[in-house]
Amino acid sequence: MPFKGTPEALNEAMAGRIDWFFAPMVSALPLITGAAQLQALAVGTAKRSDVLPQVPTTVEAGVPAPSTCSGSACSRRRRRRGRSSTRLHDEVARS
Repeated sequence: MPFKGTPEALNEAMAGRIDWFFAPMVSALPLITGAAQLQALAVGTAKRSDVLPQVPTTVEAGVPAPSTCSGSACSRRRRRRGRSSTRLHDEVARS
């Protein structure tokens, strides 16, 4: 789904209208660590982020190769339950 920018996409993720979104770490970090409104699923870098060391890389999460530029994090709404992580893996691996 196309968005005009990261803020719009992050708002949609927080509202639960989209399952996940790759966001620049600088934009998503306050919503992951400070407000705890989003849950980081993976980082799109070759190694784990020093800022979010508990979050796996996309490779560790089961995606064959990093699929985004460095400094990105895949996030979803924190309270969302279900098979989003499995779906994320399947969708990113297909692209």
